[in-house]
Amino acid sequence: MLTIAFVASALCALSAASPTAPAKRTVTIPMVRRSAPSSSGTADMADLEAQANALVLKYESGIYAYAQTTGADPPFSPSFARRAATERAYASEELTGAHSGALWQGLVTVGTPTQTFTVSFDTGFGDVVLPGTACNTCKGRLQYNPVASTSAVDRREAFKWMSPDGSMSGRVYGDSVGIAGLEVRNQTLAVASAYTPDFSTALLPADGVLGLAFPSVSRLGTPSFLQSLVDQHQIASPIFAFKLADAGAELTLGGANSALYTDKFTYVPVQTASFWNVRLDGVSLNGTLAVGGRASMLDTGTALLLAPADDAHALYGALPGARPQRTPAGDTLYMFPCAGAPTLGLVFNGKAFKVPRASFSLGGVQEREGVCVGAVAGSERVAFWVVGTTFLQTVYTEFDVGKSRIGFAALK
Repeated sequence: MLTIAFVASALCALSAASPTAPAKRTVTIPMVRRSAPSSSGTADMADLEAQANALVLKYESGIYAYAQTTGADPPFSPSFARRAATERAYASEELTGAHSGALWQGLVTVGTPTQTFTVSFDTGFGDVVLPGTACNTCKGRLQYNPVASTSAVDRREAFKWMSPDGSMSGRVYGDSVGIAGLEVRNQTLAVASAYTPDFSTALLPADGVLGLAFPSVSRLGTPSFLQSLVDQHQIASPIFAFKLADAGAELTLGGANSALYTDKFTYVPVQTASFWNVRLDGVSLNGTLAVGGRASMLDTGTALLLAPADDAHALYGALPGARPQRTPAGDTLYMFPCAGAPTLGLVFNGKAFKVPRASFSLGGVQEREGVCVGAVAGSERVAFWVVGTTFLQTVYTEFDVGKSRIGFAALK
């Protein structure tokens, strides 16, 4: 089993300078926000339903990969891993569901000479995925051409990830990946010849995905991009940090940008080196505790907060006028009177962080004046919270691999 101590010590050892190591740096990558779930003021219900389903599938697939890599169930959801393995007993393919409504994206270059792509930086995903030139379901995307790159290496390996709406398939390559002046050699890439509806432009506006979860949840079983940065002595520290905002959003690699936050970080230890999972002490509504301690995953790849069904029911039970709406996949979205939007509070390591009233709504419901969709969805298929960008855009967040912790600080 991969332990936090093992991963942390390995990364720290790898970050020690070698005689021929290049200068380590801290770099900043500007990000832009694509259309939000409520950019028109009206929520796209079909899109939100798809987001919730894709989010569950993403974690099911990652948990299955973790169990395959480590030989153990993740402590935050053992039954989830066993169910995933049972449901997949008929085939070797994994579920896709790799994306779930990402809004922020940045630029990377791939290959020699370089090809430029937009990617979503996803802390809930473990691999790098790009559309290939053979992809006929990647309309509107720039497509990676390994034949045009002198540094591309065909790993002579195919992949196929299943979803309820079809499968994503392709080949595995290695190639150089550059970002803000940093370059990783021979980074493993999943080059898709088919994108599923989970990768539609509504759910993934970018060309591809760059995963920032731990290597243990890689579906390809290979080092993550961040691991490669550390292995190849590219960054000053095994740390990355996000500011997510409508303007001025950025990802920092190799440290945190002190110009973007105030006061000290509140740090929370990572519970298992898999996803960025930490203990959520509690969730409050208008200052009243509604849900006690839970495991949670910090996910930059979705706008939603996804909760176990009972937790979502308890939370909205404290909100007058709230009503559930089941999705085709069996998850639950909640409607509530827009005028009664609450303040949501999340408690980490004893400190309460607030999601303002305006952010709790994902938009109004078409043809139902005065009715909004809540940012917290419920699912009977998860036993933990997924905390997406509805919360993360309210704080500056540091992801510290070396010390296995996440830090939250107030934005300037």
